[in-house]
Amino acid sequence: MRKKGRAPYLFQASRQVALARTAHHALLCIERQGVDSFVRFIEPKMKPGRSRFEAAFVNDQKVKRAFNAAKRWKGPSHPKLKPLEETVKEQIARKPDSKIIVFAELRDTVEFLVKLFKSEGINVEHFVGQGTRQGRKGMTQKEQREALARFSSSVFQVMCATSIAEEGLDVPQVDLVVFYEPVASDVRLIQRKGRTGRDAPGKVMILTTDKTADERYLWSGLKREKRMKRLVKKMADESMERAMHAKDKEQERPALVVEVLPKPNLAAQRRLTDFS
Repeated sequence: MRKKGRAPYLFQASRQVALARTAHHALLCIERQGVDSFVRFIEPKMKPGRSRFEAAFVNDQKVKRAFNAAKRWKGPSHPKLKPLEETVKEQIARKPDSKIIVFAELRDTVEFLVKLFKSEGINVEHFVGQGTRQGRKGMTQKEQREALARFSSSVFQVMCATSIAEEGLDVPQVDLVVFYEPVASDVRLIQRKGRTGRDAPGKVMILTTDKTADERYLWSGLKREKRMKRLVKKMADESMERAMHAKDKEQERPALVVEVLPKPNLAAQRRLTDFS
């Protein structure tokens, strides 16, 4: 008689789904982030003390072959890096006190970009959340505030940030916003774009790799942004139409006539009463 509880095949199915999701994330690291991001994702799973799940993933022959090839790679981490460097350098050459935000999805990518810009002599700092990732602590609120103050004061020109910098930043004007990879969310797309063009014209650049998941994220985000703008415009038009209709109704309403009568002279009335 089988014991009550979850059937063994459900556990195996759940495990296979988790392995597939991990493999998909590893693939996205290569396609959207770069070789360095892929190595940083796989490497901790190779170390002693790893879980049985991690061991099962990295022991796959295809994963091993991909990891070894990535470790031997000597070229650029990703084709996006060249246009990114060129755009940032052109912006700084045109306006030395420029403020530039480069958004990236992963902290590993943010750290890699910070090292890259520093090697090119560009003043840069990172801006990430407060949570801990793979044993690496994030920034405290105090550190975040101090970093924003330095950025606002043009102490450094480039801020490499994760999604934590999408909203709520008190930065007067950003001259250039760069998406290291596209985002599929219309809200995040609008929030990131909103970092620039407040007090003066700004520029937004979205880096996309052909024939990768980047294209799907890009068109999905742009399509949703367009749909949201249509919805907002429709709501604004309907609100204006209701307001105009209410105004017309107000004009059609008959005027209220109020007749003001003189106040009675009570003293005179009393005198007339006395003489009668």
